[in-house]
Parts: sequence; structure tokens; C-alpha cells
Amino acid sequence: MDNRIVKSILDAKSITDNILLHFDVADVHSVDLLHSSRDDTYLVVGAATWIARVHSSKKNKLEVESCSKAINAARQFTHRIPLQAQTKSGCYSAMLEMPEGPRLLTLGAFQKGEDVPLNTENGRSLGRALAELHKAFDSSGPHDCFGFFDEEFFEKWASAFCNKLKDRPLQDVVRNFGYYFGARLQAHAKTSPGYGLIHGDFFHNISHSARGFAFYDFEHISWAPRIFEIAQFHWGISVRNPSSRIVIEGEPGAVWNAFLDGYRELIGLDGIEEVPAYSIARVFVDIYTAHEQSVYFGSSGLQSAFYQERAELIKSLAEYYRLKL
Repeated sequence: MDNRIVKSILDAKSITDNILLHFDVADVHSVDLLHSSRDDTYLVVGAATWIARVHSSKKNKLEVESCSKAINAARQFTHRIPLQAQTKSGCYSAMLEMPEGPRLLTLGAFQKGEDVPLNTENGRSLGRALAELHKAFDSSGPHDCFGFFDEEFFEKWASAFCNKLKDRPLQDVVRNFGYYFGARLQAHAKTSPGYGLIHGDFFHNISHSARGFAFYDFEHISWAPRIFEIAQFHWGISVRNPSSRIVIEGEPGAVWNAFLDGYRELIGLDGIEEVPAYSIARVFVDIYTAHEQSVYFGSSGLQSAFYQERAELIKSLAEYYRLKL
């Protein structure tokens, strides 16, 4: 039996001690593990509330620091982004020595806000808020922040994805999408004028308060086609994602159109016809990421039920979009 340590999970005291040791923040009252994957996420409550992330050993300090700088630079142009904490040495991440190797700790402010059902009125407000976020990224200058959804991902993901998962119990409908629509997305990504920094997973990380919508948890911030970010919203409201906390009031198509109208108040949209393909691609990202996690955790593979569930979701999306797979 292989007894090697794959990954350590820090307890609340260890996280607290490291935060107080490295970061210039006030006292910490409680720490709870929210989610464990390659990157572990903790909710930290003290004088303020923070999201602490212990990054995968694959994440290098330069990558994490460059993304944090991009986020904080964009904060100068919008109130839609929470504060990213700095260490006492002025950096945005601290190095932790773990049994499996060095890992990075980052800390970002978190404001839960209130749960607001999406209707045509606040759907438009959310679209405008996302456009404000994208414009803030554009205004903050160039950054060496490429992240998970970089150009290489969209240009090569289909072949890489299908090759990596060739021994998994994927249905033909999944493979067909990977090759057919993957090639279509590769062609679009190469010619799309709408590249820029995106949040990467905004639909699951929305906060609402008296100041309107804000976005948190920028784990997947990336340089990517922005229509991919738009497509995530369409995917989320059209075919309900069980993990989503968002409640839709009224007809999803009307909320979608209101969202687009709000976004277009500030930024034009290219490639809207590719929304169906990018929506299904988001499901592939879940499968791809899960596969990477199974490798990282040292497991022999994921349960076939997981792939079956995702295959059914892809078929539901294809049916919704009236696509032939």
C-alpha cells in the first residue's frame, strides 16, 4: 500500500497561526474549511470576514502574485471587487511548508450579502456589473495573469481532454462534443476579438448588498474569450445547475436578454452565436478539473456515476440548444 502523503489539510489553529504570522490583518475568531480540492478554501471570521485559500503545489508564487496584482489594480476602477490582503512583507501570498511540498496561502475579503432572486430588473444590473468588472480589468493595465482558461486551453483543450480521458467511461455523446464542438471553439478562440481577463466562475460567486452586485473568489481568473464568461450565465439559468444558489424569477429567456442588455450598456459583444458551445464547454471544464483532481489526490479514477451525470447534463444542454451531437 502506498503510504505517501498526497495532500495535507490544515486545521483551524494552523490556518489562524499562519494568517496572524504572515498577513497584516486583525484577530481571527473562527476558521471553517469550505471546500477541499487541489486548492483548499477556508472561511475566516475575525474583525473582517475573509476567504483563505491554500493553493495547489502546482501553483507557483509568480502566477498567484500576478493574478492578485491584477485583481487589486482593477479595484481602483470599481467597487465590485473585494480587497485582497497583503502580507507583512507587502506580497499577496505567503509560502507554507507542507509535508507534500511548499504551498501558497492567499487571503481575500468576503462579504456574503443577501440572496436576491434574478429577474429582468436585477438581471440587467448583474450584466452591467459584470461589464464594469471587465472594464476595470481593461483599465488596470496589462498583467501576466493567464490562469486556467488561457489561450492554449481553448486552442488545445479538445484533443488534450479526449486523450486524457480515453480510458474513462465517457459516453459517445461526450466524445462527439469534445471533437466536433472542440474544433469549433478552437477556431472561434483563435479569431475572437473579445479576449480579456475574466472572473472564470462568476455565476457561483456573486454577492449582493445595498451597493449592488459584487464578485468574490477569483480562483479561476484567466485571460480568455469573454463570451465564455457570458455563456456561463446562460448555462446557469437555462439548464439548472444543482450546485447553484441562484433563484430565477420569471422566464429565463427574459432574464438572459436583460443580462445581455445590461452588459451591452458598457461593452459590445462578439460571438454570441457561440454561447451554446461555450456553455457545454463549461461542463467539460468540470469533468477535466475533476480528472486532474483525481490524479492529484492519487486515486485510480472517478466513479462512473460522475461521468454519467455530466453526460446527461451535456445531453440536456444539447437538447435545450437544439444541437446535434
